[in-house]
Amino acid sequence: MTNLDELGALRAENARLTALLESHGIDWHLLTKPQSKVPEHPRLSTADKVATFRRLFRGRTDVYAVRWESRATGKSGYTPACANEWRVGVCEKPRIKCSECSKRLLMPLTDTVVHDHLAGKRTIGVYPLLPDDTLSCCRSRRHHLKLLASATQTGRRWRCPLPSFHWRTWLR
Repeated sequence: MTNLDELGALRAENARLTALLESHGIDWHLLTKPQSKVPEHPRLSTADKVATFRRLFRGRTDVYAVRWESRATGKSGYTPACANEWRVGVCEKPRIKCSECSKRLLMPLTDTVVHDHLAGKRTIGVYPLLPDDTLSCCRSRRHHLKLLASATQTGRRWRCPLPSFHWRTWLR
């Protein structure tokens, strides 16, 4: 069988199958525009991204945490952001712990702080437990699961497993 014969046979089979579909009322027409597997997302401004982050990760606004890491011991963690940290004549670290310092000046969570986090300039944490002992980020178990499912789906779409998914990659 030559290529032309094979092509003719395929066209005849297509015509037969098309007639069969149409006789049963099945819409078979090809889409005029190919569908993208990844949905298109509108371009958000930097301010919109910061606002979205703050809406998704709500918590206290009077304080936020900064991540620290000890090169000597390899230990890491989060501590409340203090405007006086390491200021000569004010901060007495490591002699006095931050939690015991009388000169501690906690810094509020601002759009600039969130922007720097999203841009990868620093790693911050939010305190979801509000002063009235409520959580604003997870209104219920159902809401919590919905947020987790959304984050997991986003991580998969970006081919990034959930534990290593960072919002700061959003600005890059």
